Amino acid sequence: MSVIMAVYNTERYLRESILSVVGQTFDNWELIVIDDGSTDQSKDICDDMGRQDQRIVVVHKPNSGQADSRNVAIGMARGEYVFFVDSDDWIAPNTLEYLLDCQAQSRADAVVCSYYKERPDTHVHIHNDFSGVFSRQEAIDIYYKCKNQTTYMIWGILFSRALLKVPIPQLRYCEDTAVILQWISQAGIVEITDKPLYHYRMRQGSIMHIEKETERAKANLKAFQLRNKFIKQHNLLQQQEADAYDAEAYTYITQQFVRQCPSAARRNDIARMASEMLQEIMPVDTKDMKRRTRRRILLLARHPVRFAWQLYLSQFFSLKKADKDQPNDLFE
Repeated sequence: MSVIMAVYNTERYLRESILSVVGQTFDNWELIVIDDGSTDQSKDICDDMGRQDQRIVVVHKPNSGQADSRNVAIGMARGEYVFFVDSDDWIAPNTLEYLLDCQAQSRADAVVCSYYKERPDTHVHIHNDFSGVFSRQEAIDIYYKCKNQTTYMIWGILFSRALLKVPIPQLRYCEDTAVILQWISQAGIVEITDKPLYHYRMRQGSIMHIEKETERAKANLKAFQLRNKFIKQHNLLQQQEADAYDAEAYTYITQQFVRQCPSAARRNDIARMASEMLQEIMPVDTKDMKRRTRRRILLLARHPVRFAWQLYLSQFFSLKKADKDQPNDLFE
Protein backbone atom coordinates (compact mmCIF):
# COMPACT_ATOMS: atom_id res chain seq x y z
CA MET A 1 0.00 0.00 0.00
CA SER A 2 1.53 3.33 -1.10
CA VAL A 3 0.40 6.72 0.22
CA ILE A 4 1.56 9.75 -1.78
CA MET A 5 1.99 13.26 -0.37
CA ALA A 6 3.29 16.23 -2.38
CA VAL A 7 4.61 19.00 -0.12
CA TYR A 8 5.16 22.68 -0.74
CA ASN A 9 5.39 25.22 2.10
CA THR A 10 2.86 23.66 4.46
CA GLU A 11 4.95 23.72 7.63
CA ARG A 12 1.97 24.69 9.79
CA TYR A 13 -0.04 21.56 8.90
CA LEU A 14 2.50 19.05 7.59
CA ARG A 15 3.30 17.18 10.78
CA GLU A 16 -0.40 16.64 11.52
CA SER A 17 -0.95 15.40 7.98
CA ILE A 18 1.91 12.89 8.13
CA LEU A 19 0.89 11.72 11.61
CA SER A 20 -2.60 10.96 10.32
CA VAL A 21 -0.96 8.38 8.03
CA VAL A 22 1.40 7.08 10.69
CA GLY A 23 -1.57 6.52 13.02
CA GLN A 24 -3.54 4.32 10.62
CA THR A 25 -5.08 1.12 11.98
CA PHE A 26 -3.72 -0.59 8.85
CA ASP A 27 0.05 -0.42 9.13
CA ASN A 28 1.46 -2.14 6.03
CA TRP A 29 2.07 1.01 4.02
CA GLU A 30 4.78 3.22 2.62
CA LEU A 31 4.41 7.00 2.63
CA ILE A 32 6.19 8.72 -0.26
CA VAL A 33 6.72 12.38 0.61
CA ILE A 34 7.88 14.61 -2.24
CA ASP A 35 9.18 17.98 -1.05
CA ASP A 36 8.71 20.26 -4.05
CA GLY A 37 11.42 22.79 -3.23
CA SER A 38 9.77 24.19 -0.10
CA THR A 39 11.23 27.45 1.22
CA ASP A 40 9.81 27.18 4.74
CA GLN A 41 10.50 24.52 7.40
CA SER A 42 8.62 21.79 5.50
CA LYS A 43 11.90 20.25 4.31
CA ASP A 44 13.14 19.79 7.89
CA ILE A 45 9.80 18.40 9.05
CA CYS A 46 9.83 15.84 6.23
CA ASP A 47 13.36 14.72 7.15
CA ASP A 48 12.53 14.55 10.86
CA MET A 49 9.42 12.44 10.26
CA GLY A 50 11.37 10.22 7.87
CA ARG A 51 13.99 9.51 10.54
CA GLN A 52 11.28 8.53 13.01
CA ASP A 53 9.56 5.96 10.75
CA GLN A 54 11.31 3.84 8.13
CA ARG A 55 8.06 3.49 6.20
CA ILE A 56 8.33 7.16 5.24
CA VAL A 57 10.35 7.83 2.09
CA VAL A 58 11.36 11.47 1.60
CA VAL A 59 12.47 12.99 -1.70
CA HIS A 60 13.60 16.59 -2.13
CA LYS A 61 13.53 18.16 -5.58
CA PRO A 62 13.48 21.61 -7.18
CA ASN A 63 10.06 23.25 -7.39
CA SER A 64 8.17 22.04 -10.45
CA GLY A 65 4.57 21.88 -9.26
CA GLN A 66 2.24 19.45 -7.56
CA ALA A 67 1.48 17.46 -10.72
CA ASP A 68 5.14 16.68 -11.33
CA SER A 69 5.66 15.77 -7.66
CA ARG A 70 2.78 13.32 -7.76
CA ASN A 71 4.04 11.81 -11.02
CA VAL A 72 7.46 11.27 -9.46
CA ALA A 73 5.85 9.52 -6.48
CA ILE A 74 3.67 7.32 -8.69
CA GLY A 75 6.80 6.15 -10.46
CA MET A 76 8.33 5.22 -7.11
CA ALA A 77 5.27 3.50 -5.62
CA ARG A 78 5.65 -0.20 -4.81
CA GLY A 79 2.22 -0.93 -3.33
CA GLU A 80 -0.55 -2.65 -5.21
CA TYR A 81 -2.84 0.24 -4.19
CA VAL A 82 -2.18 3.98 -4.08
CA PHE A 83 -3.83 6.69 -1.96
CA PHE A 84 -3.18 10.46 -2.18
CA VAL A 85 -3.19 12.85 0.78
CA ASP A 86 -2.54 16.59 0.44
CA SER A 87 0.04 17.91 2.86
CA ASP A 88 -2.36 20.33 4.60
CA ASP A 89 -5.17 17.77 5.00
CA TRP A 90 -5.59 14.70 7.19
CA ILE A 91 -7.37 11.35 7.17
CA ALA A 92 -9.33 9.41 9.78
CA PRO A 93 -7.37 6.65 11.61
CA ASN A 94 -9.31 3.83 9.92
CA THR A 95 -9.21 5.24 6.38
CA LEU A 96 -6.88 2.74 4.74
CA GLU A 97 -8.35 -0.24 6.59
CA TYR A 98 -11.91 0.73 5.67
CA LEU A 99 -11.16 1.28 1.98
CA LEU A 100 -9.13 -1.93 1.71
CA ASP A 101 -11.97 -3.87 3.35
CA CYS A 102 -14.39 -2.40 0.81
CA GLN A 103 -12.05 -3.42 -2.00
CA ALA A 104 -11.76 -6.96 -0.68
CA GLN A 105 -15.55 -7.32 -0.69
CA SER A 106 -16.38 -5.65 -4.01
CA ARG A 107 -13.13 -6.44 -5.87
CA ALA A 108 -13.19 -2.86 -7.08
CA ASP A 109 -10.22 -1.27 -8.85
CA ALA A 110 -10.98 2.03 -7.13
CA VAL A 111 -12.79 2.78 -3.86
CA VAL A 112 -13.94 6.34 -3.15
CA CYS A 113 -14.85 7.92 0.19
CA SER A 114 -16.61 11.21 0.90
CA TYR A 115 -15.01 14.01 2.90
CA TYR A 116 -15.35 16.79 5.43
CA LYS A 117 -14.77 20.37 4.36
CA GLU A 118 -12.86 21.86 7.26
CA ARG A 119 -12.90 25.56 8.06
CA PRO A 120 -11.82 27.13 11.37
CA ASP A 121 -15.45 27.51 12.43
CA THR A 122 -17.31 24.86 10.40
CA HIS A 123 -17.13 21.12 9.73
CA VAL A 124 -19.30 20.10 6.75
CA HIS A 125 -19.80 16.58 5.39
CA ILE A 126 -19.68 16.72 1.57
CA HIS A 127 -21.75 13.73 0.50
CA ASN A 128 -21.44 11.33 -2.40
CA ASP A 129 -25.04 11.23 -3.58
CA PHE A 130 -24.18 8.53 -6.11
CA SER A 131 -22.80 5.72 -3.97
CA GLY A 132 -22.62 1.96 -4.45
CA VAL A 133 -20.71 -0.51 -6.62
CA PHE A 134 -20.60 0.58 -10.26
CA SER A 135 -19.54 -0.96 -13.55
CA ARG A 136 -16.90 0.75 -15.66
CA GLN A 137 -19.46 2.44 -17.92
CA GLU A 138 -21.57 3.60 -14.97
CA ALA A 139 -18.46 5.05 -13.30
CA ILE A 140 -17.44 6.84 -16.51
CA ASP A 141 -20.87 8.48 -16.65
CA ILE A 142 -20.66 9.56 -12.99
CA TYR A 143 -17.15 10.96 -13.34
CA TYR A 144 -17.61 12.59 -16.72
CA LYS A 145 -20.77 14.36 -15.60
CA CYS A 146 -19.35 15.20 -12.15
CA LYS A 147 -22.36 13.76 -10.34
CA ASN A 148 -20.56 13.71 -6.96
CA GLN A 149 -18.58 16.42 -5.22
CA THR A 150 -15.59 14.05 -5.14
CA THR A 151 -15.35 13.59 -8.90
CA TYR A 152 -12.93 16.52 -9.21
CA MET A 153 -10.23 15.20 -6.85
CA ILE A 154 -7.76 12.32 -6.80
CA TRP A 155 -7.36 12.40 -3.03
CA GLY A 156 -9.74 10.27 -0.99
CA ILE A 157 -9.61 7.37 -3.46
CA LEU A 158 -7.96 3.98 -3.10
CA PHE A 159 -6.60 3.30 -6.60
CA SER A 160 -5.20 0.08 -7.99
CA ARG A 161 -1.73 1.21 -9.10
CA ALA A 162 -2.39 -0.41 -12.48
CA LEU A 163 -4.93 2.36 -13.22
CA LEU A 164 -2.42 5.18 -12.97
CA LYS A 165 -0.91 4.85 -16.43
CA VAL A 166 -1.77 8.31 -17.74
CA PRO A 167 0.53 10.95 -16.18
CA ILE A 168 -1.02 13.90 -14.41
CA PRO A 169 -0.94 16.89 -16.82
CA GLN A 170 1.26 19.84 -15.96
CA LEU A 171 -1.48 22.29 -15.06
CA ARG A 172 -1.09 24.85 -12.30
CA TYR A 173 -4.66 24.18 -11.17
CA CYS A 174 -7.36 21.53 -11.81
CA GLU A 175 -4.90 18.78 -12.72
CA ASP A 176 -7.02 16.36 -10.68
CA THR A 177 -10.07 17.11 -12.82
CA ALA A 178 -8.03 16.62 -15.98
CA VAL A 179 -6.71 13.14 -15.12
CA ILE A 180 -9.17 11.40 -12.83
CA LEU A 181 -11.54 10.38 -15.63
CA GLN A 182 -8.64 8.76 -17.50
CA TRP A 183 -7.76 6.72 -14.42
CA ILE A 184 -11.32 5.76 -13.53
CA SER A 185 -12.01 4.70 -17.13
CA GLN A 186 -9.40 1.95 -16.76
CA ALA A 187 -11.30 0.36 -13.86
CA GLY A 188 -13.57 -2.64 -14.24
CA ILE A 189 -15.45 -1.91 -11.01
CA VAL A 190 -15.60 1.29 -8.95
CA GLU A 191 -17.05 1.47 -5.44
CA ILE A 192 -18.20 4.85 -4.17
CA THR A 193 -19.03 5.19 -0.48
CA ASP A 194 -20.51 8.05 1.51
CA LYS A 195 -18.19 7.33 4.42
CA PRO A 196 -16.45 10.65 5.33
CA LEU A 197 -12.83 9.68 5.95
CA TYR A 198 -10.89 12.53 4.36
CA HIS A 199 -10.57 15.99 5.95
CA TYR A 200 -10.09 18.74 3.37
CA ARG A 201 -8.75 21.91 4.95
CA MET A 202 -9.99 25.20 3.50
CA ARG A 203 -7.29 27.75 4.17
CA GLN A 204 -6.08 31.08 2.89
CA GLY A 205 -2.84 30.81 0.97
CA SER A 206 -3.43 27.29 -0.34
CA ILE A 207 -3.03 26.63 -4.05
CA MET A 208 -6.81 26.80 -4.51
CA HIS A 209 -7.11 30.24 -2.90
CA ILE A 210 -4.24 32.20 -4.41
CA GLU A 211 -5.48 35.34 -6.13
CA LYS A 212 -4.85 34.11 -9.66
CA GLU A 213 -8.40 33.64 -10.83
CA THR A 214 -7.53 34.08 -14.51
CA GLU A 215 -5.07 31.19 -14.42
CA ARG A 216 -7.55 29.06 -12.49
CA ALA A 217 -10.30 29.70 -15.01
CA LYS A 218 -8.01 28.87 -17.94
CA ALA A 219 -6.81 25.67 -16.25
CA ASN A 220 -10.39 24.66 -15.51
CA LEU A 221 -11.39 25.13 -19.14
CA LYS A 222 -8.29 23.22 -20.27
CA ALA A 223 -9.08 20.34 -17.92
CA PHE A 224 -12.54 19.91 -19.40
CA GLN A 225 -11.14 20.16 -22.91
CA LEU A 226 -8.64 17.36 -22.17
CA ARG A 227 -11.45 15.20 -20.78
CA ASN A 228 -13.56 15.80 -23.87
CA LYS A 229 -10.75 14.81 -26.21
CA PHE A 230 -9.97 11.69 -24.17
CA ILE A 231 -13.57 10.51 -24.06
CA LYS A 232 -13.88 10.84 -27.84
CA GLN A 233 -10.51 9.27 -28.60
CA HIS A 234 -11.47 6.16 -26.65
CA ASN A 235 -15.19 6.14 -27.59
CA LEU A 236 -16.26 6.10 -23.94
CA LEU A 237 -19.47 8.11 -24.45
CA GLN A 238 -21.57 9.22 -27.38
CA GLN A 239 -19.95 12.26 -28.97
CA GLN A 240 -23.09 14.39 -28.81
CA GLU A 241 -23.58 13.51 -25.15
CA ALA A 242 -20.03 14.55 -24.28
CA ASP A 243 -20.18 17.73 -26.35
CA ALA A 244 -23.50 18.82 -24.86
CA TYR A 245 -22.18 18.36 -21.34
CA ASP A 246 -18.94 20.20 -22.04
CA ALA A 247 -20.71 23.05 -23.79
CA GLU A 248 -22.50 23.61 -20.49
CA ALA A 249 -19.24 23.17 -18.55
CA TYR A 250 -17.37 25.78 -20.59
CA THR A 251 -20.28 28.18 -20.23
CA TYR A 252 -20.64 27.62 -16.49
CA ILE A 253 -16.90 28.07 -15.80
CA THR A 254 -16.81 31.25 -17.86
CA GLN A 255 -19.88 32.81 -16.28
CA GLN A 256 -18.60 32.11 -12.76
CA PHE A 257 -15.31 33.79 -13.62
CA VAL A 258 -16.67 36.86 -15.40
CA ARG A 259 -19.17 37.56 -12.62
CA GLN A 260 -16.42 37.98 -10.05
CA CYS A 261 -13.64 39.53 -12.15
CA PRO A 262 -13.52 43.36 -12.18
CA SER A 263 -11.02 43.43 -15.06
CA ALA A 264 -12.73 43.72 -18.45
CA ALA A 265 -9.57 42.59 -20.25
CA ARG A 266 -9.38 39.38 -18.23
CA ARG A 267 -13.08 38.68 -18.56
CA ASN A 268 -12.83 39.05 -22.32
CA ASP A 269 -9.71 36.86 -22.45
CA ILE A 270 -11.44 33.95 -20.71
CA ALA A 271 -14.61 34.37 -22.75
CA ARG A 272 -12.64 34.25 -26.01
CA MET A 273 -10.78 31.14 -24.88
CA ALA A 274 -14.05 29.41 -23.96
CA SER A 275 -15.59 30.50 -27.25
CA GLU A 276 -12.79 28.84 -29.22
CA MET A 277 -13.28 25.62 -27.26
CA LEU A 278 -17.03 25.75 -27.83
CA GLN A 279 -16.57 26.18 -31.55
CA GLU A 280 -14.47 22.98 -31.64
CA ILE A 281 -17.45 20.95 -30.39
CA MET A 282 -20.35 22.81 -32.04
CA PRO A 283 -23.00 21.98 -32.98
CA VAL A 284 -24.03 20.39 -29.70
CA ASP A 285 -27.14 18.40 -28.91
CA THR A 286 -29.16 21.07 -27.15
CA LYS A 287 -32.67 19.58 -27.29
CA ASP A 288 -32.64 18.66 -23.57
CA MET A 289 -31.06 21.89 -22.37
CA LYS A 290 -32.94 24.66 -20.65
CA ARG A 291 -33.70 27.52 -22.99
CA ARG A 292 -31.60 29.97 -20.97
CA THR A 293 -28.63 27.59 -20.99
CA ARG A 294 -28.90 27.12 -24.75
CA ARG A 295 -29.02 30.89 -25.29
CA ARG A 296 -25.95 31.43 -23.14
CA ILE A 297 -23.97 28.72 -24.95
CA LEU A 298 -24.76 30.22 -28.34
CA LEU A 299 -23.99 33.74 -27.12
CA LEU A 300 -20.62 32.67 -25.72
CA ALA A 301 -19.74 30.78 -28.90
CA ARG A 302 -20.65 33.63 -31.25
CA HIS A 303 -20.16 36.81 -29.22
CA PRO A 304 -17.79 36.10 -26.28
CA VAL A 305 -17.17 39.75 -25.33
CA ARG A 306 -20.91 40.47 -25.27
CA PHE A 307 -21.38 37.32 -23.14
CA ALA A 308 -18.76 38.53 -20.66
CA TRP A 309 -20.34 41.95 -20.31
CA GLN A 310 -23.88 40.66 -19.97
CA LEU A 311 -22.97 38.12 -17.29
CA TYR A 312 -20.82 40.62 -15.39
CA LEU A 313 -23.55 43.24 -15.34
CA SER A 314 -26.35 40.80 -14.57
CA GLN A 315 -25.01 40.12 -11.05
CA PHE A 316 -25.78 43.68 -10.02
CA PHE A 317 -29.46 43.12 -10.78
CA SER A 318 -29.79 39.73 -9.11
CA LEU A 319 -30.94 39.24 -5.52
CA LYS A 320 -29.93 35.59 -5.47
CA LYS A 321 -27.06 34.89 -3.10
CA ALA A 322 -25.29 31.54 -2.90
CA ASP A 323 -24.68 29.91 0.46
CA LYS A 324 -20.88 29.75 0.49
CA ASP A 325 -20.79 27.00 3.10
CA GLN A 326 -22.83 24.59 1.00
CA PRO A 327 -21.52 22.72 -2.05
CA ASN A 328 -22.93 23.96 -5.35
CA ASP A 329 -23.99 21.84 -8.28
CA LEU A 330 -21.78 22.20 -11.32
CA PHE A 331 -24.65 23.67 -13.31
CA GLU A 332 -27.53 25.91 -12.32
